[in-house]
This record gives sequence, C-alpha cells and structure tokens, in this order.
Amino acid sequence: MPAPGLMIPDSIAQWRMPDGSVIRLEDWVDKPVWSCADLESGFNDRTITLFTYTVGEEVASTANITTRRTSTERDTNVQVGGSNASTEEILVFAIRTEIYWYELTTIHDATTARVAGAAGGADTGMPIPLMPNLSLFNQGLTLRLMVSQKAYAEEGFGYFNTGFGPYGFGVISADLELGSIRTYGNAGLPSDEAVRYYRMPHHIGGTEKYRVELKNYQGDTFTAVNDVGTNNALNTLHRVFVHLEGARKRPTA
Repeated sequence: MPAPGLMIPDSIAQWRMPDGSVIRLEDWVDKPVWSCADLESGFNDRTITLFTYTVGEEVASTANITTRRTSTERDTNVQVGGSNASTEEILVFAIRTEIYWYELTTIHDATTARVAGAAGGADTGMPIPLMPNLSLFNQGLTLRLMVSQKAYAEEGFGYFNTGFGPYGFGVISADLELGSIRTYGNAGLPSDEAVRYYRMPHHIGGTEKYRVELKNYQGDTFTAVNDVGTNNALNTLHRVFVHLEGARKRPTA
C-alpha cells in the first residue's frame, strides 16, 4: 500500500490542448485506424464515406457497385462505425492513403475483383495502380476528416502520401500485340519523411462522431484508363485505404 498522501500517477504523460482540455496517456498505443472503399470505374459520386462500417458489414463503395463486399479485418479495424467507442480516443498526427487496382470479372460486382494477368495476360502488373488513374484521383478528389460535423483536415487526394509500399521507376512496358504502354505508380515516395505530419494533432474523443470523406466537388465521372491507354476500362476497380495514424487509446470492451 502506498504511504498516506502519496499520489500514484495513473498516466505516463499528458497533453494540454489549445482549448485547455488535458489528454492523459493511459492505455495508449501507436496503432493506426484504417478503413477502405471500393471505387468502380465510371463513378460520379459526390461523396464516398469511410470509417462508417465494422468487420462483417458492407464495405463502403461507389453507387455504381450493385453487389458489395462483406468487410474483413483487412478492410477495417474500426470498433464502432462512424464513432469511437466510449472508452476510445484517437490523436491523428497523419493521414495516409493506400491504393490497389483490380479487374472485375463481373462489372458492378465488387466480390469478383481479382488480380488479373497472373499468367502473363494483358493486365499484368496488378494490383499496382496505373499512374494516369492515380493522377485522376489526385486531380478530382478531395479528402477530408470530419469530426463532430466539422472538417478538421481537408486537402486534395494527392496531398496524402502513402509513405510505404513497393517502389521503382513505375514499370513501363510495351505490348507488341496490343500496342499498349503501362506506367505503374505509387502514391508518393515510400518513406516516412514524405508523409505530412500535423503540427497539432486532431483529437477524436470517446463516442465522438467522425468519418473520412472522398469529395467529388465537381461531380466528375471517373473513368479509368486501361492498360492500352484508352478510357474504356469499365471493369476496373480501385480499392482505396485511408489510415489515421497517431496515438490511440484502446477501447476496454
């Protein structure tokens, strides 16, 4: 038993926020929270919302997908869709995006997404996305972090660097039969130094509502370029992951 009057600290550190509130480090870990969305070529959704579902529920998808996937632990680790658990808190120091390219065996059916070209077919290179398609996302989409109906972070999609993953010259190849040229890309330099870390973290408190939105403010139609370089890849699907990186107070239940 401690001596009378001796105070035992219940946290290892604390932050005082600009509004005067104090956040203490208790059962905190450096464990990102992530969520993903399936984007099928030809979509023109104004808003695609992530972090609103949990494992076992449907993955966030564009409206042109009629058959959605059931999420697994690879798709998200969110405990409560669209909100923190009551004993959970998050300090977001950085936001990272991660993108993969798939072929749909059946259009509008996300469950048929596959990595094509395993035997050297026309789509060899999946799931590495094509650089023109990455550029389309960067040009037309805005990513924003919404906390309690307020935008705490908002920038063009290309602002958010992945900071990890395969890297190279983006393999450029010519297919003599199809006359195709493929330029594969990565969402920025795969190095932690390339990631934008916020000078002041975004705090998401217990039970506080939050989400990440991919905004298509212009209402553009995103038609993917295929490996032949034409805008007719209607069977193309991009899987976009968003990672909220920082300190997380783990839920106790």
